[in-house]
Amino acid sequence: PSRKPKLIYPLDCSENRAVAQSAASKDRPWDGKRLVICLSHDVDNDIGYRWSGKMLDLDVKAEIPSTFNFLTHDNYRVEKALLDRISRSGCEVGLHGFTHDQGLAYRSRRMILEKTKRALKTLEGYGVTGTRTPALSRSAKVLSAFGEAGLMYDSTFQTGSALYHSVRIPYPYFYDEHKIWEIPLTIQDDNYLRDASVSTPEMLDSIRRFIRETAEVNGVVVLNVHPHLMAPREGLYEQILSVLGEFKSDALYVTTGDLCRRITKSSVEI
Repeated sequence: PSRKPKLIYPLDCSENRAVAQSAASKDRPWDGKRLVICLSHDVDNDIGYRWSGKMLDLDVKAEIPSTFNFLTHDNYRVEKALLDRISRSGCEVGLHGFTHDQGLAYRSRRMILEKTKRALKTLEGYGVTGTRTPALSRSAKVLSAFGEAGLMYDSTFQTGSALYHSVRIPYPYFYDEHKIWEIPLTIQDDNYLRDASVSTPEMLDSIRRFIRETAEVNGVVVLNVHPHLMAPREGLYEQILSVLGEFKSDALYVTTGDLCRRITKSSVEI
């Protein structure tokens, strides 16, 4: 990997700079806060699954609600005991896919819909309303199938990595055609740990910058941290949580599902 991560910060984009320069950027529209922070965990494999319980304990201790996105038919079995713990803690059970199919966007719409419904059936009873696809695989037919399957939101399209197409703006938006919200993903741990080679202080300072610049535009930060990458780096994960906690005066911490319910309610009222 290259030495420095290829990142797109919010104020790198002209449209966001225009918002930051307006009076609106001084508002506190999120229950008196300047921005929203959503923490998520895509559980990609059995290593990550085995560490999910420990990660949940750390999130609860830090008082930061999180979303655990599970695969339902891959190399680990999702156990009711863990799902119950997540739900009781005020965190969220989400969907990461039937399997970790990196080519999901190239499958037939019929197959995507069928497997999404089967996956949701496996997680029935835990109020699953959202998803993030494996390897950020995305297409119109994926969104269409998700909407038909009854999902309220997707969090796959991203803003912060130049290795993927960036939607640039750090705000949720609604796909009327597919009847589903998109809550864009800001940044992932693998942008630092897999796609680049950076020191811990550099990684933490970068996360801080994403949060500070998102506050300038009253936006939403969605940070995805994989359990399998943190399993051998518990100390690093505690530092990431500490960085997120530095913004308590300015940030509203909610799960992506809770955020989706808030914006859905607001859009209906409008």
